[in-house]
Amino acid sequence: MPTGYTSMISDGCSFEEFVWSCARAFGANITMRDDPNDAKILEYKPDDYHLNSLTEAEKELEEFDKLTDKEIDIQIEKEYQEEIKRIEQRKKEDKLLRKKYEDMLEKVKNWNPPSSDHTKLREFMIEQIESSIEYDCGHYDKESPVVKPSRKQWLIAKNESILNDIKYHKKGYKEECERTEGRNKWNKQLAKSVPQPK
Repeated sequence: MPTGYTSMISDGCSFEEFVWSCARAFGANITMRDDPNDAKILEYKPDDYHLNSLTEAEKELEEFDKLTDKEIDIQIEKEYQEEIKRIEQRKKEDKLLRKKYEDMLEKVKNWNPPSSDHTKLREFMIEQIESSIEYDCGHYDKESPVVKPSRKQWLIAKNESILNDIKYHKKGYKEECERTEGRNKWNKQLAKSVPQPK
């Protein structure tokens, strides 16, 4: 039975067409694996996610450096209020989830397995729910209250966060360019050995 790659042989494809069709199954061209067999493999360009994110982070750093004390205080208050709301929302979600888990746990504990062979199933279900309650619920109740940072604390943390973003996206874009260069090199080497069909 022919595969998705060999079916074209029965249609009378050339050696070059077969090679370049199969080349889609390899890392350099894996993103094309579901494209039609006759789709041309073109030169790849680096994905611009990291480059765009780097540009945004550099712009954010530039704007950060221009903030006035009043703007900083407004931002601190805004982030403080957002964090309080986020934690309150998480507490509500935790409480709701705990109730669902506990309701199901009660049903499982009240269930009489139909045979001794099913006892392990009941024990397993109880264990799963109890471990989920332990790991999924109540973390926000144990947290310390949200503390509004001082201007100095906020400035240090924000500056560090932006610089980390810049570092991360510089590295990410460099790696993306290297991957793209490697993919294109692989295809160029293949093209020297077997020209891509027109």
